[in-house]
Amino acid sequence: FKRIKAKIKGFMEQPQKVLRDFPSTDTSIAARYGRSIALYRLGRTAEALAIIDGLLKEIPNDPHFLELKGQIYFETGKVKDAVVCYRASVKQRPHAPTLNILLAHSLIESSPIRNPEELEEAIRALKLTLDKDPENVFAWRLLAGAYGKNGQTDFSAGALAAIIVEPMQGTNGNIIPPNDYLPALKEVAKEFNALLIVDEMITGFGRTGKYWGSHHSGVAPDIVTLGKQFGGGYPVAALMSSEKIVNTPPWSNPSGSSSSYGGNPLGSAAANAALKIIEEEGLVENSRRVGDYFLSKLKQFEEKHSFIGQVRGAGLFLAIEMVKDKETKEPLPKKICQQIFMEHLKRGLLTMSYAPSFRIQPSMTIDEGTVDHSVAIMEEVFNWVEKERLWEKV
Repeated sequence: FKRIKAKIKGFMEQPQKVLRDFPSTDTSIAARYGRSIALYRLGRTAEALAIIDGLLKEIPNDPHFLELKGQIYFETGKVKDAVVCYRASVKQRPHAPTLNILLAHSLIESSPIRNPEELEEAIRALKLTLDKDPENVFAWRLLAGAYGKNGQTDFSAGALAAIIVEPMQGTNGNIIPPNDYLPALKEVAKEFNALLIVDEMITGFGRTGKYWGSHHSGVAPDIVTLGKQFGGGYPVAALMSSEKIVNTPPWSNPSGSSSSYGGNPLGSAAANAALKIIEEEGLVENSRRVGDYFLSKLKQFEEKHSFIGQVRGAGLFLAIEMVKDKETKEPLPKKICQQIFMEHLKRGLLTMSYAPSFRIQPSMTIDEGTVDHSVAIMEEVFNWVEKERLWEKV
């Protein structure tokens, strides 16, 4: 019971408070466990791992300790080691939904090249979870990913209602698909009499150098979801569709598309002002022009630096893929990425370089001079990484 309380405290309270409440002088199992969780949350993974290894020597195969060790391995890019830990923890508690989800997630992530045995193991773990918790959205999402990766497409329980997709993947690494990607999805949707829903939350309003991300492939979606930058910082979201679709039941029924927080006057005024500025200041064209310039500068890093695997982008929607090995495309460990983030920050540049897919989405008002200054800082940091050859030290 003390161990469970320490786990809850470790994850729910501020890490610094947990460290004060569980000082290093307290050598009880619960205190060391809570302390290791706090250290893990602070990014001090080596210290956390040392404590967990010590606890596992005293209590081998404890599922809670194995779970945390798996999380540490997963977060630091050692996914196959995470699989070993999660398998051992699931062996102790085979019907625990959280452990099965963690195992499945690590199995899916550890199979960049299709591995049928591991994917089938992930599918079994997720099915077991969904038997106990049928409304677990994350488990359903992982299950769909596992089926897709395993080449199985016949798992739908009924008719296909819609395909929802980003025209360019944002959080997953600012990935630019081939121009025939959206048209192909449109054809699939048409074949099944389904709707194509495009999420333009990140790519909309000129971010990619065209007003909509879907404009790059010439596809007209049935429904478009909008948000983020057109609110100018205010929490605003919207949805666009055709008159035919919005007048079709159940959407057209009373309260069929209502929202408790819809139509907020302040949010609407902010969105209207943002749209006016995008139009009047030519920010879509600025995104295209300055984005092309930015991309040309970043492309030089591909040849200069051995850990830069790829540079890609459309407008001001850019990314640098940081790798440990250019041939295998093995991602740069997160620990190094976090160091790169801090080095940029020390030099006054706030970046999203804390993961192997280094995403770049500056303000659409950016000019070439600011780009030059930013690239100079990146070059300084990348030269430091190259000189230290950090990827060889992990």
